[in-house]
Amino acid sequence: MEIGEAMRLIAEEAERQGFLVRQTRTSMWHFRKGNDNWLVAAKEPAHVLEILRVLISAGLDWSFKD
Repeated sequence: MEIGEAMRLIAEEAERQGFLVRQTRTSMWHFRKGNDNWLVAAKEPAHVLEILRVLISAGLDWSFKD
């Protein structure tokens, strides 16, 4: 999975869970929940993991059940 695809998947799930999400023209991602804002850019896989960690700590439920 490429970085852009991973970020789109995270963004879709975050939106489903009540985060406001948008991608800027400069390929940065803006996540918002309540009064908290995160403006992030994922340039490598480690960045995607760190972004996911931050969003989970902000309340994103990333536990998928089959």
